[in-house]
Amino acid sequence: MSHLPIPLAIVYAGLGGTVLALIVATATNRWSLRVFFLLALRLAIGWHFLFEGLYKVQTYYTGPTETSKPFTSEPYFKVAPGPLGAKMRKEFGDPAAEIALKVKAPKEISPADFAKKTVEEQAAECPEAVAKQFDALQSSAAEALKAEAEKQLKDADADEAKWVKDVDETEQRALKGAWARDDIDRIRATAEDERRKAHTAAAGRREQIRERLAGFEALGAELIAAVKGRPEGDALAKQLEAALKGLADRSNEDLKAVEATEQKALAEADAAEKRALAGQWTDAEKKKIQTKAETDRKLAKERAELNRQAARKKLETVNDLVPKRLLAAKAAYARWVFGVDPRDCKVKGITGDVPLSGPKRIEHVEWLRHQAKEAEDRETNGLGNGYGTDIKRVAEFRMDALTAESDLARDANAFITELKKELNGGKAPEEPAAEEPRGKFLDRVTMWFLVVVGAFLMGGLFTRVSCVLAAGFLVMTYLAHPPFPWYPLPPNTEGNPVFVNKNVIEALALLALAMYPTGRWLGLDAIVLHPPCKYKGEQPVA
Repeated sequence: MSHLPIPLAIVYAGLGGTVLALIVATATNRWSLRVFFLLALRLAIGWHFLFEGLYKVQTYYTGPTETSKPFTSEPYFKVAPGPLGAKMRKEFGDPAAEIALKVKAPKEISPADFAKKTVEEQAAECPEAVAKQFDALQSSAAEALKAEAEKQLKDADADEAKWVKDVDETEQRALKGAWARDDIDRIRATAEDERRKAHTAAAGRREQIRERLAGFEALGAELIAAVKGRPEGDALAKQLEAALKGLADRSNEDLKAVEATEQKALAEADAAEKRALAGQWTDAEKKKIQTKAETDRKLAKERAELNRQAARKKLETVNDLVPKRLLAAKAAYARWVFGVDPRDCKVKGITGDVPLSGPKRIEHVEWLRHQAKEAEDRETNGLGNGYGTDIKRVAEFRMDALTAESDLARDANAFITELKKELNGGKAPEEPAAEEPRGKFLDRVTMWFLVVVGAFLMGGLFTRVSCVLAAGFLVMTYLAHPPFPWYPLPPNTEGNPVFVNKNVIEALALLALAMYPTGRWLGLDAIVLHPPCKYKGEQPVA
């Protein structure tokens, strides 16, 4: 009661007044204990109904807050295993019907065979309910495509001006040396690259010279060893040694030339870097910068003109492009429905996204249903014997199957919305206001029913009718979540009821109250239903 926006003083005053009225009514009826307990039972049940309904009304009209959520019976009925549970679940939406209309393939075609079909043939196999949604967007898709082309045409002019301006600014910065940070980094990277090339080229040339000299020396040593000991061998050996010395001197000169070339390249790279950073270009370098800028301006204009031509062509062929886009959207959805293209989804027990096609999702849902049915059958045959783990497993399987079914219907609608958004130029299409599920209306009826019946029971107005209606409500609740041993217990159930729960007991109490004129003993029935009467004591049993 502290959750209701009713001051506790008023609640206590109402409770005190109720107790006082009960005492007065009992005294009026000769202090009969039967009258006392029947009236107390009626007032207690009425109090329970009234404040339960008031709390639901308050949460519904207040909306979601940090501490509470608006009343809805959808979670209760979502896991209801009773005969009324399936009926009530459909009042909040029927995922199975949506899956049958939007996800189940209209005919049996293997994914391999379907992939071989043309786009037109694939689009023709798109589920009719989905195809109609795409066809309904034909006019808006044409308008979106036209607006897209017109925007592309306007953007081409703006892009051309921007690109040319960027080239002009880059050219001026290059000539003046007014570089941005990125330009400075690029210049330094270019200079470093030139220095690296100079080092690499020099190192390679040195290696060649040294390898050549080593080859000559090895050959000379072999020749000298071969001629020694022969007539005139010493003279020939001296000549060979002199030749090898000449080759060594020439190699040393080549190494010095390589060193000089390397130093010159490094100096040129350093000088080019300094000139670039300072904007102190030679005439040739300035000409090169200006030529590059002119080329870039020309490329920018050509690129903008290509965009204009594409936009004009799109405007001219809107009526031809829209049917093609509709076919592409239908074909894309049909490929998912027939198992060709998977889409990422969440699967309980698996971390991350799992790529599954429509048939695989349906197969997974059917497997979960089969698991739930097998577990339920085992529990039914055992009449609930065990340690509670079987009941818990049945509840988990049922919830997993229902959740997977709801997720599949939701993901199918999300895919349809995604394709419709693409058809509508990237904007979500204006959908007609979704019809409120009948379950939401029934929620409002339920909470106000509880308030009205509770108030009538408290006030003793149309008491017998109110008792019967309240008992009927409890019977419906029982049929949604019957406490059978093989069924999981409803959420927030106290104790461990078997076949008989609090709803049954309260319904029987209400039907017993309906057999007595308690509204005339204490209530408005004494005024509304004339003539007023009092309790006249026990009559002897014949």
